[in-house]
Amino acid sequence: MSSFSNNPNYQEYYRKFMYYYNMTRDFIDNTIDNIQYSLNYEGSNESNNPNFQSKTGLGRIGTTAFFLGVVGGVHLGFLVLITLVYYSSREEMSSICISLYQWSLYMSLLCFFHFSEFFTTAVYQPTTLSYDSFIINHRYIC
Repeated sequence: MSSFSNNPNYQEYYRKFMYYYNMTRDFIDNTIDNIQYSLNYEGSNESNNPNFQSKTGLGRIGTTAFFLGVVGGVHLGFLVLITLVYYSSREEMSSICISLYQWSLYMSLLCFFHFSEFFTTAVYQPTTLSYDSFIINHRYIC
């Protein structure tokens, strides 16, 4: 009786799986690194605008707050819309609506969390307030 792992079909399947797994992992890592590069305002030090050159610049803080507000507002709007439609129709929600509701709730709470981190720092430690107070770019903290 031979072992399952000694089967040539299994070994070929495993080899292909690992190839695609590593390729996908590399793609995701590169994508996340590009997003982090943008969130760090990398390359903006060459800008002539002093508001983007330092972490305490109003350009970085304002741009981040604007996009955080847009994302949170759009998802909060979805939450209100889905809730109103659900309660007005009294029908069971479809799985797509449930998924959209859950995603919108998650994103709204995530935006609120990041804003509240900035707001708490602004209230209790205004001298240390900077772009990093949003804690949006926290992948490489350690």
